Amino acid sequence: VNRFISQAKKMKIYENIKVFRPSDFSDELKIRIKKLFKHGGKNRYYGFDTWRPEIIKKYFKDIPEGSIVHYSDIGNHLNQNGVKRLNDYVSMTDKFNMTVFEYGDPSLQFKNYNYKFQKYMEYQFTKGDVLKYFDLTSDTEIFNSPQIWGGTFFLKKSNFSSSFLNQWEMANKNIQLLDDSPSVSKNHKEFLGMRGCQSIFSIICKLNNVNKLS
Repeated sequence: VNRFISQAKKMKIYENIKVFRPSDFSDELKIRIKKLFKHGGKNRYYGFDTWRPEIIKKYFKDIPEGSIVHYSDIGNHLNQNGVKRLNDYVSMTDKFNMTVFEYGDPSLQFKNYNYKFQKYMEYQFTKGDVLKYFDLTSDTEIFNSPQIWGGTFFLKKSNFSSSFLNQWEMANKNIQLLDDSPSVSKNHKEFLGMRGCQSIFSIICKLNNVNKLS
């Protein structure tokens, strides 16, 4: 936490920095997390990240309309030399309401660089029950496209963000959609396992056609 806050301050761009802890969770969310710990499976992520939409909604209550929030998991590092690019993300989000990052092929401008990009497809980390919840089929473009990372994104406080966060939080209340419990609906033959609520987040982003980058 101290490392993260120090890096955030050195960026000299954030008007406010808030680190959320379990003590910030609502009683309802605490009960849901307890249930996940009892029968949710491996729990590689604390409560399978079910807390993400709630804490963002809570933070949004105290900021003005039009504000842009950069959500980040605490394990991420903030690059002080990347402020120029960070400002690009802010500008994109101001225009498009949201900016996210997918585990897909980079844009052509990176083809001459020796960079290694992670590439993960939605069907590898999204079980069949999630598809059924969103009334999607396995042959949809959404299911056969790269998964969107839930660990960092940019969101503008607006009517869009209110709708998006409500959709996300409502889906997360169905704990069987984000834990490691067996799927009632058939999984893809290349399914590897769930990554917490990232699958839910990823599909909602795609359904809302949000601005995404590699």
